[in-house]
Amino acid sequence: EPPSDEVVDRMSPEEANFNDFMLFAYDASAMSQDLWGDSPSTELLLLTFHPNSTFSSTPFDPADYALRSPFPTVHLLRGSDVVNAEELCAKRNETTENIAIANEARLRGMGYNELKELLNTLYARAKGVGSSGSF
Repeated sequence: EPPSDEVVDRMSPEEANFNDFMLFAYDASAMSQDLWGDSPSTELLLLTFHPNSTFSSTPFDPADYALRSPFPTVHLLRGSDVVNAEELCAKRNETTENIAIANEARLRGMGYNELKELLNTLYARAKGVGSSGSF
């Protein structure tokens, strides 16, 4: 049975580069599906966040920061929580896609440079150094 609470596992940038991290996430996702299946009541989704994550075909798209974090991170999300979110959105005549679209618009409104500086500041604080840390 999947964990009852959200779980986050972190790896430092020194332990995994982006490609290694994504291979790890792919293997973990496959293992999760083998263990718990793909039924919404038992499914466990793995969401990946990484300092170098990108999904946009546009270079330097601020929306890419929706998937970025100071450190490589795997967030485990229960399928039942996704179903609950979809049901809540349906009651509002929306979809979960509306959330993603609003997030991307907000990030684009902030701008790439501001988001880069914010992520660098978070990284520096987490490492206990000045703001010289950079991605």
